Amino acid sequence: MPHGIEQRKEEGFKSGYLFVIAVEGAEAEPAYFATFQERKAMDGGQIRVEVLSPSKTDGLSTPEDVLDRMDKRLRQGLRVDAGDELWIVFDVDHHTGEKIQEIANMAKETHYQIAISNPCFEIWLYWLLSDYPAEQAQTLRALEQEKRPRQMKADYGVLKHAVEQMKKPHRVRQIENLSDAIRRAKESDTDSAVLLPALPGTRVYRLIERLQQLCPDL
Repeated sequence: MPHGIEQRKEEGFKSGYLFVIAVEGAEAEPAYFATFQERKAMDGGQIRVEVLSPSKTDGLSTPEDVLDRMDKRLRQGLRVDAGDELWIVFDVDHHTGEKIQEIANMAKETHYQIAISNPCFEIWLYWLLSDYPAEQAQTLRALEQEKRPRQMKADYGVLKHAVEQMKKPHRVRQIENLSDAIRRAKESDTDSAVLLPALPGTRVYRLIERLQQLCPDL
């Protein structure tokens, strides 16, 4: 629980779980995490997801900006309770290990959970794909083998497909894709004890696992 934060729900919020997720991107991350909104937890409570993202024009997309967005939301009077979770989700990209370590230390001081992607969040969207066309599969394998995963960001068509698949009400397929993505992410996370995931890799799976533990239909 963050220091100095009152352990009460926001006014009018029913019994359940609040996940506040601060992200770098203005499009991919908000679109993806919105798919987890208003689900039922196994104890009957409701899962509420609030995504803190930059606008498409303000350019505030560094790890420091992500941390600042969460801090600002708390200063605005966010009230959290036992079982609620605050996550900051950011990318390695071109940032130095020293800078990322600094941000991680500040996040831990305020009890934020951290999900870092190396080099970018879009790695997680790729892990979701199990039925992508053959030519896209070939491109993905080439990018992985050549250690050029940043180019995955440019393949917007594949990423959009991943997000759209998660929005469809096909429960069985969604469960299969999500579990497969977690497995792929864990397999690529060869040293989970260190701060940065392997390249290419992402620790977004830790956040998704927490949601999956609470929600029986994921």
